[in-house]
Amino acid sequence: LPVGLLLLGRRRPRDVVLAAGAAVAVGLVVTLPWGFGRVWDQYIEYHRNSARTASHAGAARKVVRTLLERDALVVAAGVLALAGAALPRRGDTAQNEAAADAPPVRMSAGLLAAWAGGVVLLLVLEPAFWRPQLAEVIPALALLAALRPLRSSVVLAVVGLAVAPWYLGHARPMLWPGRANTDERAVVAALAELPADAEVITDEPGLAWRAGRRVPGYLVDASIKRIEQGQITTAVIVDAAAEDEVCAVLVWDDRYGNLPGLPAELADEGYAVTARYGGRRVLYERTRCD
Repeated sequence: LPVGLLLLGRRRPRDVVLAAGAAVAVGLVVTLPWGFGRVWDQYIEYHRNSARTASHAGAARKVVRTLLERDALVVAAGVLALAGAALPRRGDTAQNEAAADAPPVRMSAGLLAAWAGGVVLLLVLEPAFWRPQLAEVIPALALLAALRPLRSSVVLAVVGLAVAPWYLGHARPMLWPGRANTDERAVVAALAELPADAEVITDEPGLAWRAGRRVPGYLVDASIKRIEQGQITTAVIVDAAAEDEVCAVLVWDDRYGNLPGLPAELADEGYAVTARYGGRRVLYERTRCD
């Protein structure tokens, strides 16, 4: 809506038509390959039926912490843009006359800020809010930063140097993850010994990826939300494990570890325990997998 209002403010119908067409095209491109039914079930219903994982206050705190810890540079750029829009600068009158069809800068900044704020509010109200969902607020902040950047390179340099250590300190585990622990290295080595085209069912898909093994498409997302909604059950896991391509089932935490009757059902399908890594961490391998 804010982008639409900004385009309408320029009084250029062609821009509005192009923007609307691009939005529809993007939606179709990411939906048609999978089908509207699947997208609705696995995205819309997936979020609507989620159980609340935190209070609204807890979700708000998570939003603030995530923005400050993981997106400090973008937030700083947005704050500078708001400051640039609020403070008058030389040449503003001439610039406005040269672009008479453009909406006022302050109005544009306000609409973009409202967009960002609306996304944040939606995430706070979201029953199960995960940190990666905050990526949805980045387009609004990026447009806000590009709307009217401060011209002073000194200000930009000082702010960048001040924020960069904080950002790198919090982003370091994602940018340069630490070495895998002993159990993780052991299970990755075990999965790597499976046949080259073997698939692995696991509630920790990253371990299968490190071993160069695929996870069945429907089970790539092993989140607790899908288990709570009944999309992943013992029967679903066992049915997938019965497929010829699947050679192992790795239970790494309580998500699959709490599925009732899973060990017995896997045994009936010809799976045996080949390694234990403490607690619920168990590797089941099919006795015959070529």
